[in-house]
Amino acid sequence: MIRSCLTRLAATLVLMLPLIVSAKTIRVGVPAGPHAEIMAIAAEVAARNGLDLKVVTLRSSELESALASGRVDAMTGRDLIDLDAANRKHGYRLVNAGYTVTFPMGFYSTRLQRLNDLHNGDVITIPSDRRNAARALILLQNYGLLEIDDAAGLNATPDDIVSNRRGFRIRQVDQSRLMRARSQSAFVVANADTAARVKLEPARDGIGMEDARVPYAQVLAVRQGDVDAGWLRQLVAAYRSTEVKQFILHRYNDSVRRPW
Repeated sequence: MIRSCLTRLAATLVLMLPLIVSAKTIRVGVPAGPHAEIMAIAAEVAARNGLDLKVVTLRSSELESALASGRVDAMTGRDLIDLDAANRKHGYRLVNAGYTVTFPMGFYSTRLQRLNDLHNGDVITIPSDRRNAARALILLQNYGLLEIDDAAGLNATPDDIVSNRRGFRIRQVDQSRLMRARSQSAFVVANADTAARVKLEPARDGIGMEDARVPYAQVLAVRQGDVDAGWLRQLVAAYRSTEVKQFILHRYNDSVRRPW
């Protein structure tokens, strides 16, 4: 009799285990704006599948520290370069559990309607800060407008240009003045945040833009000890659901892109 009762109790606990796991509220840190809007849709999908997600809005600069300290269980809003830098600087053990979205860098012009209208020797203006300058040069290379030294990688500078057959003049200006430089350039290369400050979007207003699968895609990060957690698989599945795909497409019209 005792053995039979214990057997039934064990079976009941096994059946209850998914409910116990799902009953935990998973806090996901995100910056305000598109990340928060997208994660809110993912939370609705997750809730229908038994996972309670709480979207916690944070400043971008505090995302990694909030995750490392346990204030949140997962976060997105930074790319893998940022995540690796935070791990090295602070000794965090944060890992990428999957990519979320890409905010593409784009080409913006007041003169050109398309890249085919470029002339030899035209001025192309890129950001002056090292990270965005490298990103801009890589994008220019991806469009076949110049070539950079492979050894430069994600740290490329104008000095790493090894081929510029059409003689484009590459100029650099501070982010705060970048969009004003459109009138003195064939086009400028700007990240999504810079373009958004003057109400421009890459898919609608750009004459070229990054692919979704770039090193600058945003990541869903967790603490190393949670990489095999059941809730994480549920979270990724909810984020990559049909509902979220449709929301991203309809809400952002490809100015926010999916690398998955």
